[in-house]
Amino acid sequence: MLESGALRWSTVAQERMSCLVRFDRWLAACAGDPRGILGDPAAAAGQAAAFRRWDADPANRAGGNRQPVKVVAARLINDDLRAVAELFAFVAASPAEARRLLGPSPWDQVTEAHAASWFRQVTRIPHQPVRTDRYYVDDHALSQILAVLPVLGMPRDQQMQITRGDSTQVRAAGLDDPQAMRMILLQILTGRRASEIRNCDYDCLSPVGGLADEGGEITWFRYAQTKIGNAPDTILVDREVTAVIEEQQAWLREHHPGLPRRFLFVMPIPMIPIARSGVFDRGGSEAA
Repeated sequence: MLESGALRWSTVAQERMSCLVRFDRWLAACAGDPRGILGDPAAAAGQAAAFRRWDADPANRAGGNRQPVKVVAARLINDDLRAVAELFAFVAASPAEARRLLGPSPWDQVTEAHAASWFRQVTRIPHQPVRTDRYYVDDHALSQILAVLPVLGMPRDQQMQITRGDSTQVRAAGLDDPQAMRMILLQILTGRRASEIRNCDYDCLSPVGGLADEGGEITWFRYAQTKIGNAPDTILVDREVTAVIEEQQAWLREHHPGLPRRFLFVMPIPMIPIARSGVFDRGGSEAA
């Protein structure tokens, strides 16, 4: 799965391996002869059910410096069951590969019936939205962000009148951080993640050419795609986005003339001063 790109090392380390480590601990603590788990397929259902009960006990999941949970979520138990079932399914479907790596071993007994018995212990969790409106920037909060965004880029000796979340008028001093202002503006205009904007290259624009670019209003924007392997890392943007990027490029040339032109932004900028200033109401503060 790693070779095919279906899994990454981070996924294996953080999820699959921790699931199989718990399976290993259960084998050592409760299974008697661990090789029995690979034996009679008719016993697999009972063994999987026993593991599920053991895995649901918070005491059996404690470890490291993490504070033990009071209740183990069904999703976490399902993850462990799937990891074991997928292991059995892989071995059953790849007998030659397993024998080449392991030699003659109890794994030779594993069949698809073992995997199916473990998969059947996975419980169906009713779909419930885990994200509500409080996790998203609504139109009101977005309008607030855009209204006070110039404060980020203004010099500290300048002030701007803004409207707080409670509708009161205040004078806010500039924060002298034009890079952060342009980062947020590019996020809003392009819908990209903060990291994809913050780490993009200095030369991130390229012409489209052809009939699609009549009047020079459309440009290719290459962002820093690092989260999803082999995913597209370019989008078409309009003149407004291009203008913001060109403004940042000009700012770099003016303020850092000797700096190598590698990144569009010269350093990560913490985006918390606006939230601390109390400019926004609840929704706006979370958005900032």
